Amino acid sequence: MKIAIAQSDYKVGDFDGNKAKIISAIERAKNNGVDLVVFAEYAICGTPACDFLRMTSFLTACEDALTDIADVCDGISVLVGLPLVQNGKTMSAAAFVQNGQVLNYITKRNVTLAEERPYVNRGLGSDYVTVGGRKIAVALGQDMFDDDEYFANADVVVGMCADPFFRRRITWRYDKLRKRAFTKSKNIVFVNQVGAASEVVYYGSSAVFNAKGEAIALLADFEEDYAELDIDAENEALEVPERNDKTTNHFKAIRLGLKDFFAKNGYTKAALVLTGGVDSAVVAAMLVEALGRKNVLALLLPTGFSKFHKYENAKLVASTLKIAHFDVDIDDAFSRLRKKASEYIDVTEEAGEALQSRIAGSVLMGVYDCMGAVPVNTSNKTEIAIGDVTMYGNQVGFLSVLGDLYKHDVYALARYLNREREMIPNEIMARIPSAELKPEIFGKPKQLPSYEVLDAILYRLLEEGQSMEEITNAGFDSEVVGDVLDVLASSRMCRYQFCPILRLSSHPFNKAGNLQPITADYGFAK
Repeated sequence: MKIAIAQSDYKVGDFDGNKAKIISAIERAKNNGVDLVVFAEYAICGTPACDFLRMTSFLTACEDALTDIADVCDGISVLVGLPLVQNGKTMSAAAFVQNGQVLNYITKRNVTLAEERPYVNRGLGSDYVTVGGRKIAVALGQDMFDDDEYFANADVVVGMCADPFFRRRITWRYDKLRKRAFTKSKNIVFVNQVGAASEVVYYGSSAVFNAKGEAIALLADFEEDYAELDIDAENEALEVPERNDKTTNHFKAIRLGLKDFFAKNGYTKAALVLTGGVDSAVVAAMLVEALGRKNVLALLLPTGFSKFHKYENAKLVASTLKIAHFDVDIDDAFSRLRKKASEYIDVTEEAGEALQSRIAGSVLMGVYDCMGAVPVNTSNKTEIAIGDVTMYGNQVGFLSVLGDLYKHDVYALARYLNREREMIPNEIMARIPSAELKPEIFGKPKQLPSYEVLDAILYRLLEEGQSMEEITNAGFDSEVVGDVLDVLASSRMCRYQFCPILRLSSHPFNKAGNLQPITADYGFAK
């Protein structure tokens, strides 16, 4: 039996565009004598569709698109994902289409993703379809690892997913598929979404594993791909390449996330503030990688007040990347505002720094208002965690590029960008990070440790959910851990008002991860 895997990048709500991609793949498969072509979960509507999944018009449009797709399925079988309403409840489903007729819907039982849970209901789970006399078990998402009874009676297992990327996800997924195929002695076809929507990035990496647990088809990571395979033939076992390099995957995920964020939202140009530090330099370089240098505009905002804005280094970054830049001296505006505010309040040094940042944020937003260049945020996860961002200042942006990367991850990404040519100037890489570790909103915290120690503590707190006791038992100073806990808890309000963050981990600062309640007497070191 010949099976085709169509790994395509869909856009939420673009029914005509998504349908065109699906039909194109079906026609290609028909021309090549394919028996079954499989698409990803939610292929017809794109994902995450969130609250659209409650809208009757959206769900009706999915059904209409499926009807059009079925019309071209003469002489071929198709499995395609879409949301389905049954008994007044929306579920994630796979439609089985054969010879122009929709013969069955398989609905997902295990609804596990944060992007789905508020909108998608529990379905019946895996089911069988028949293609060319072969019994095929069809499962969506996590069901392919839970519904054991379906494996025993199937000739082939097809898993359709919309599995988002986060650290170590690709290798983890392949390892589970390999073990599942080997222990159940079944061929497994895994088809995943690829592309980015809002903050979420889907990694693709669709694959086929044979009954020996060997990979016999591997599709691309972070890009569209298509493959055909006769599963009855003697297929050569493929070596699964190392796909667990964190920094390489971060680069690919960010590049795809930026490309799709701009293309799918109709944006062309990006704007950012270059501070002379590594974070803004890395963001500028990633924008060049994703959009091309002609579509990146940098703002240099020199002042005589802030020691954090390294004007000469910022100019060097713009020159190295060959991107357009504007110099906007905000000293006069800052001096006037500070002087006026001083008539009514005591403008402390910290308040002055915050005021400067808010002026810079206003200039950045003004560039969007006047030129349409989309403001991009340059803060990293470490800064966001400890509140080292200014509300309505350097917090602004349509999208945060590094908001799910710790400071040490940013340096690793900078080194990766420099692997073939210098994109991040050596002067920036060699510069010791300045101690910009005081929240500008919540007051000066206790002394915080180096980035190396700080990131290690934050990782244990945020990604692994460890307690203060567990972290100190691992060898960290209890007072230092307490200080980090205090600033993490005191900066919740700032995180709630942060711009969308490109998701690169299992616990980002958004609804899918570390969104702690604002009002809570918990999380502080007592």
